Amino acid sequence: MVVDEGQIFKYKTHLLQPAEVEDSLVKLNSLIASFDPQLFMSHRHESAKEWRRAANSSKWLTGISQLFAAADQVVAHLQASSPVVVMSQFGNDSVPHLVSLAQVLSPSPATLQSSPPYILAR
Repeated sequence: MVVDEGQIFKYKTHLLQPAEVEDSLVKLNSLIASFDPQLFMSHRHESAKEWRRAANSSKWLTGISQLFAAADQVVAHLQASSPVVVMSQFGNDSVPHLVSLAQVLSPSPATLQSSPPYILAR
């Protein structure tokens, strides 16, 4: 992609809203509290299948997947030498989470803060 100097491209991604994150963590906590290793290992037992369905419906894994996909987009833009601005309409922890994850996933995280391209978090 060729970008003219001074031009900003906007990429919008969907992350779980704060209420959805809280709800998914409450469900996940409840599932962890109800976890029975022997029951889980018996793949044919209906309760184990129900536990797996409940884990999938908690949205926690969906939220993590969305966060990794967004971080991957940030890293891709940085590797293309495009500056990145990360903002959240919810004003929650998603910005520092996304920026930190992008820094960890970057091939050379030490250079992200000191030289272009930049990550600007707001």
